[in-house]
Amino acid sequence: GVRQLGSYYVRNWPGSEKAPLIKFQVARVHYELGEMKRASELFAAFASEHPDREESIPAANLALDALANLEDYDGVAALAARFVKEARLPQKFLADAAKIAELARGEQIQQIMLTASSQGQDTDQGLIAYAEKHQGDQLGERALMAAFAAARESRDLRKVFDLGGRILKGYPKSPSAADALSTIGRFSFETGDYEKAAQAYEEFYNRFPNDKAGRDMLRSAVEIWSLLGESKRAISLMSRLASDASMGQSERADLSVRLMDGYEKTSD
Repeated sequence: GVRQLGSYYVRNWPGSEKAPLIKFQVARVHYELGEMKRASELFAAFASEHPDREESIPAANLALDALANLEDYDGVAALAARFVKEARLPQKFLADAAKIAELARGEQIQQIMLTASSQGQDTDQGLIAYAEKHQGDQLGERALMAAFAAARESRDLRKVFDLGGRILKGYPKSPSAADALSTIGRFSFETGDYEKAAQAYEEFYNRFPNDKAGRDMLRSAVEIWSLLGESKRAISLMSRLASDASMGQSERADLSVRLMDGYEKTSD
């Protein structure tokens, strides 16, 4: 009854000073009846339309809470981000809303993993689908990394290489890409695929030349190519290392000696 009467009143007397409070009460009835989606819509609309009223913050919080009750964490993140973008509510709430949006994104990924685990399914399928839905943004990267980490933990090489390739393609300069290349190189070396390991270490340096780990990996690539008899390629990489401005004097001297030995062996 309250919902129908309230809606009727607001439709016919939208400018009444009682209308905002009635809107809030109608939203609360939907919430108490467990109609969370509709409650969230009404509370969110109230908060946006009446940011100066004392009920605005409770309304905004209840709008977010209703979506959380539905385990719609994407919806929580989107609504919190909307409140921040509109910037109509008090600053303290907006600061909290920004944090809520971030936490909700992480919660969604955790929920995907928990649901798959409880149903005896592979977690990576749900995470990959979620990553594709959010392709190119931080959510997609997080989902792919969660799937990649699970594959690495279980040492599922096929999935490690597949998911690593997806990360490298979608997020080529990210910390996730660095993690993926490092893992691909290590797993390749451990399984005897030395050429693939050297390629991964070399690519790491190409993508992250200012990363100290990149220089260490390029040294590893030099060693592997040398052992594989690819002297010219090893020499080329040593030349790159020697010209790296961040190299220490002793390291540079050692590389120079190795370069000379390499040139002699290739009669170059």
